[in-house]
Amino acid sequence: MSNQQKNIVDSIQKNGYAKLENFFSESDLQLISQKLKNVSSKKLTKGLSYFPVTTKNYFATFLALNLEKILQGIFLKRLTNRYDLEVISDQYFGKKSELITVDSYFSPKSDEMIVDWHADVPGDLPINPDQYQSWNRSLKFFIYLTDVDHNNGCLAFLPNSNLICKKVTELILKKKVKVGRITELSKFRDILMKNKELKQLIESDVNIGKEKLEKFINDSAFITSGDTENFDLPLKKGGMIIFDEFGFHRGGCPSKTDRTVLRFFYREKN
Repeated sequence: MSNQQKNIVDSIQKNGYAKLENFFSESDLQLISQKLKNVSSKKLTKGLSYFPVTTKNYFATFLALNLEKILQGIFLKRLTNRYDLEVISDQYFGKKSELITVDSYFSPKSDEMIVDWHADVPGDLPINPDQYQSWNRSLKFFIYLTDVDHNNGCLAFLPNSNLICKKVTELILKKKVKVGRITELSKFRDILMKNKELKQLIESDVNIGKEKLEKFINDSAFITSGDTENFDLPLKKGGMIIFDEFGFHRGGCPSKTDRTVLRFFYREKN
C-alpha cells in the first residue's frame, strides 16, 4: 500500500471520510466526462443511470442489448483498477471487499437541498431487525464532475458520526435496545438525547467513549434550528470524497450551477 493510500485510509478511520483534491489525472477526467456525457446532456437524475460492473449486471445489460452501457461499465471498472480503489476499500474494512454498484447522476440548479442530513440506514431497521442481520453499509467513492462549493451542491459530513450510527445499528440488530427511526439526523440526535440506556452503551464502547459522543451531540446541535456550513467539503471538478455510509451527511443545494457526480460503492465480500 502506498503512502497516499495509507493516508486516505487513516483519514477515513479517524473522521469517517477522506477529502481528495485532483484525485484523477486530467486525461482520465476528460475521458470520464466524455464517456458519461449523456448523464448531464439528458439530465439523468438519481436512480436513472447505473453501470454494469458485476457478472450479473453485465449479463442483464447484454440481454437488454445495451452495448453502450456495457462499454461504459468496462471503462469504469478499469478505472477503479487503475486507481486501486479496491485496495483502499480492503484496507478500510480490514478484509476483502468488492465493487457492488456504480452510478452517476445529474442535479439541476436549485435552491432546494439535494438531500438533507441523513445516514444510509434502512428506515424500517428498528422495527424489522431480523430482516437486516446480514446487512452492512458501503464505503462510497463520491467523485465530482462539476465544481461544488458552499451553498452550491457540496457534500457535508459529520466527523465520527459513522462510529456512533454503526454502534446504534449493531445494538438494534442484537436487540439490546428499542429505538425509533434513526435515518434522519434530527431523529437520531433526539433519541440519543433522551435514551440514557443507549447513551451509556455507546459511551462504554472502546472506539467511541463519552468524549466522541458528546462531541457528536454538540456538533449536531445545529439541526434543531436549520443547517450549517461548518462541515461542508467544497471541491473542484475531479475531486473525490470517500466516506463510510453509516456517517451522517447531506448534499447542499446547487444554487449556482448544475451538479453531476459519479459514485462507486464497495462492500465487505461475503
